[in-house]
Amino acid sequence: MEVFISNFNGTSTPNLSLFSVVAEFVPTSFQPTPSTVYSKLEAANGLKLGSITEVKPLKDLGYWKPGQHFAHFMFSFSDQCSANRAIFNDLVIEGARVQVQKFLPEPTRCLHCQQFGHFPQECKAGASVCVHCAGCQPCQSNTHTTAACTVSKGDFSAHHCANCGVTGHGAAAHSCKIFARRLWVFYNHSDTVKYVGFPSADPKTWRLSEKKAPWGISTSAWATAAHPI
Repeated sequence: MEVFISNFNGTSTPNLSLFSVVAEFVPTSFQPTPSTVYSKLEAANGLKLGSITEVKPLKDLGYWKPGQHFAHFMFSFSDQCSANRAIFNDLVIEGARVQVQKFLPEPTRCLHCQQFGHFPQECKAGASVCVHCAGCQPCQSNTHTTAACTVSKGDFSAHHCANCGVTGHGAAAHSCKIFARRLWVFYNHSDTVKYVGFPSADPKTWRLSEKKAPWGISTSAWATAAHPI
C-alpha cells in the first residue's frame, strides 16, 4: 500500500479502517505531535473533535532535502465526513491554506523481494532484495536487506530498480514503468479511485475525478501504462 509514495520513495501507509487524505505542500515548520496539535487543527478547520487520528509525513524524513520548506503529509480521519470536509474545503496548517486530496491505495508490493502481488509473509523468494539498489551497487554485499543498504536515499543516480532493471530509481518509485502498469490495471478495476471524495449521502462526494494521471506519474507515462508490457 504505498499512491503518492514514491516519488516520495516513502514508507507511510494508511490504516484502511480509517479515511486517509494527503495535505500537499505543508510548511515544514509543522510538527504533528498528538493531542494538542490535533485538537487545534480540528478547531481551526471546523472538524469534529477527535476526528484526526494520525498525521505523518508522506515522505520519510531521510528523503527531505536540506532547507526544504514544504512537504506532503498524510492525515487519517476516523470518519468520512471529516475527511471529505478536508478534501473539499482544504486545510489551514501553520497559517497556510493547503490543498487536500484522497489518499489512493496502490497494488501490493512485497518488501522482501520487491515484486508486486503478494505480502512478505507470503513471499517464496530466498534472499531479500534491497528496494534502493537491488544489490547492484557496492554496498556491504550484493544481497542485502533495505535496512542494510549503504546507498544514500537521496542519491537516485545510485538507485537501481529490482523490477524494471533501470538505474536512476528504486523499486518503490512511481517513475517505474512496471509500477505504472500495475497501478493502471489496479485503478481500472476499482470504483473507489474514480471519485474526488469518499462517497456518502452528500452528492458532491460522488464527483468524478478529473485528474489525467495519478500524482507522481506523467500523463504520457500513464498513457503508456494502458498497454501491456
